[in-house]
Amino acid sequence: MFTESTRDFYNHIEPFIWYFVAILIIPALRKHAPVKQRLVLASIVCVFGTSDFYESEAWWTPWWLFLWKAISLGAMCLMGLHIRKLSRRAGPRNPVASDGAK
Repeated sequence: MFTESTRDFYNHIEPFIWYFVAILIIPALRKHAPVKQRLVLASIVCVFGTSDFYESEAWWTPWWLFLWKAISLGAMCLMGLHIRKLSRRAGPRNPVASDGAK
């Protein structure tokens, strides 16, 4: 479906896509988490994205690359769950009037 040159191009830009996602996370979660937690999550996403520079054949080879990606994904999930817990505990930071008046 994709030519080899298309795949190579995507593999070269993929880390930068993850860096862009990390930058977007910081303002996107401003109502849900303090800046420290947002920066930690963004840093984990950057570490995950950096692993794409070392892909040569597949994301699961060599073993240490698989381990790197697995640990990064686990850390992202744990941080996401932590932010969700903080958000639920704190409630909305900018509550909207819920009386139905417009």
